[in-house]
Formats: sequence, C-alpha cells, structure tokens
Amino acid sequence: MPAIRMFSLALAAISALSPTAVNAAPTLTTLYSFQGGVGDGAGPLDQLTFVGGTLYGTTFIGGPNASGTIFSYNIATKTEAIVYAFKGEPDGAGPKAGLIYSHDTFYGTTQNGGTTDKGTVFAFSTSTGESVLHSFAGGTTDGEGPQAAVTYLGGFLYGTTRIGGGTGCYASTGCGTIFRINSKTGQLSLLYDFQGGADGNYPNAALTIADGIMFSITHGGGGTKCFGGAGCGTVFEYDPTTKAYMQLHAFQGGATDGALPMGSLVLAGGLLYGTTIEGGGTGCGGAGCGTIFSINPVTGAYTNLTNFNGTDGDHPQGGLTLSVHRGFDTTTATTLAFGPTTGGGTSSKGTIFQFNLLKNKETVLYNFTGGADGGDPSGALTESPPRGGPFYGTTYLGGASQSGTLFQFKP
Repeated sequence: MPAIRMFSLALAAISALSPTAVNAAPTLTTLYSFQGGVGDGAGPLDQLTFVGGTLYGTTFIGGPNASGTIFSYNIATKTEAIVYAFKGEPDGAGPKAGLIYSHDTFYGTTQNGGTTDKGTVFAFSTSTGESVLHSFAGGTTDGEGPQAAVTYLGGFLYGTTRIGGGTGCYASTGCGTIFRINSKTGQLSLLYDFQGGADGNYPNAALTIADGIMFSITHGGGGTKCFGGAGCGTVFEYDPTTKAYMQLHAFQGGATDGALPMGSLVLAGGLLYGTTIEGGGTGCGGAGCGTIFSINPVTGAYTNLTNFNGTDGDHPQGGLTLSVHRGFDTTTATTLAFGPTTGGGTSSKGTIFQFNLLKNKETVLYNFTGGADGGDPSGALTESPPRGGPFYGTTYLGGASQSGTLFQFKP
C-alpha cells in the first residue's frame, strides 16, 4: 500500500455569496476549420495552450511537409496561422501531444521523426523558431514514440515514451519509459523502464506532479485481462528522488472498473481523477464505453465514479479539466470537471460533458454532429482566463474540410 504522504493541493472551498444565477444554455462556436493539405494543418489531437490572448496547439498531420504543424489562433483578430511546419527529419513528425509554455518557450513531443524516426522532444519560440532537444533512438537505452505532453519542473522536462527502454512487449520494442531532460542542454536521463507486467506498459499520458511525486497511467499491462491477457492498464506513482515506482491500481474492466486509461490525471481534494476509454459495462461492442474514476494517492483506494453508456458519449480520451469556480449554489460548494468523449452522443461524433465531483453526477452539455461543428474531440478542454471564462478545444475530424476544428464552448 502506498506510503502515507500529505499533499499540499486541496479542494478549493467556494462559499456562495448570492443566489444561484440562471445560466444560459451551453453554446459551441466553431472558430476555425482546419484545411489540411500543404497550406494548413489537419487532425489536432490534444489540449490547447492559452498565452496572452492567443491559443497555441499542434496538428498531427498536414502542413507543407505533411508532418504536422504548430499553429496559433488569435482570439481578438480571429486568425489562424502555421507558426512552424515539421519536416520529419531531423525535427520530428506527427505531434500527438499539446504544448506547455514556460519562460517564453513552448515545449512538446513528436511521435515520429527525428534522426532515427523514433520521435523527439522539441522547444519552440516565436522569436527563434524550433530546436530539437532530443531525438529518441529506442532500444534498451532510450525511449521511443512519445505521445504525451511533457511537464516542466525546475528547469527539467519530465515525460513518457509509449515504447522503448527494453526488449519486451509488442514486437520487442520495449514497454515504455519515464524520462527527464534538461530544458537548456537537452541532456536526457531515463528514470524508469516499464517491464510490461504488474508495472504496466505503453504510458501515453503526461505526468501529474504533486509535492515532487509523479502520477500517471499506462494504457496496458498491470494484470491478465484485456489485450488477450496483457492487462487493462494501471495508475502508478514514481518518486524521482528515490527512484521508487509503485502501482496504485490495476484496471480490470467489467461493470465496476475501467479499462485502457487515457488522458492525464488531475488532482482535487487529495484525490486523483481520470478517465478510461473502455470498461464500465458491456456496451460499445461488449468492452464498455469508458469510465470516470478517482483514486486516493495515499491509501490507493479506487472508486469507479460513473460509466458512459454511448448515448452520453463513449471513449473519453482527453481526460478532465477542473473548474473550481463554476457551478456553486447557495448551500454547498461544488467542483466541476469538464471533458470530451471521442465518440457517442446523438450523432456518434462525441460529446462535451460536465461531471460534478462532489455529487458524482455526469451531464451531457453538447453533442457533436461531425459537420461544421467538428467531430471526434480527443484533447482536454482549456479554460481561458479570467476564471470562469469560456473553454476552448479542438476536434480531430469535421469542419469545412473534414480536417478538424477549433471551437469555443460556453457551459
């Protein structure tokens, strides 16, 4: 059982000072439709980053070199621009993850490209352009194929690669790694190599850091169910100081547990919250439509909070976005989480949902149609400042050219 540890991040208590306001109906506005081809990116997959009135993100494909892009969208002028087009070699290709911003620099990963086509960690500045911090080489001494965003802490970037780090798992490519990289020098250190057994395999979400401890998920491994007996995924913690890894939960699927977690974990009130794309019943072809769960990082106590059923969405890939400044009433403080499902809903093109963490209540706020409004939203939502501002997000498909959209959503 995990060692007892005190966490400094706690659930914000919100006191209601006036009667509950009557909110308007939720509205979604398509701000931009990606065009694809050589002139624009296509297929945005992850969360947007809000910096000074401008949204920044990545597209998985498209652009002049068909290797993906970094784009910006100015909210005031309503203009989109490619600020960098990936070339493949040596700068990277296929960025699945979004960007993080620190000290006037964006950082991110590409799944492919680089000197050996096994992915990169890169830095990008609007003044100096893109530079590769590390090109992954795979094998037993390096990771390969990063799919998640990095996390910045104290001058270092921390992240995961989906494969690499050994000779186990599918096609003997390795089961994935946790790495640290110096944001200035690019020096990389492998912190942990997944073995594919109880510790899990294929980590594909960013690391959530609380009091110096890292928490995240693996998409597979951890047990004997799912993937033909290879495991349904795990929640884990890793202490970079002691180099100690600990499994907090091994998913089992079925009616009372999730399977195949995706999306980064969020911390509220001393609990970690996340989503799985399967499990939680027998819907969606028998595998379950996905779940929202919580886990206590101190005790390891796991709770399956809600099961998606398809009509309210299915396969939530993007994870949750907390908004502690919304939804309070005159009697109790409520903390709300928002997120997308990639599929399901009235048109089977995905939904935006709201989840009340205190009441364990999920509500569908919007159903995508796959037309002008987009479809298959895969990344977490970004809440704009000031607190309580609208959310922004992307869809992988849909829009005028079926290359994805960028939207604004007001709950």
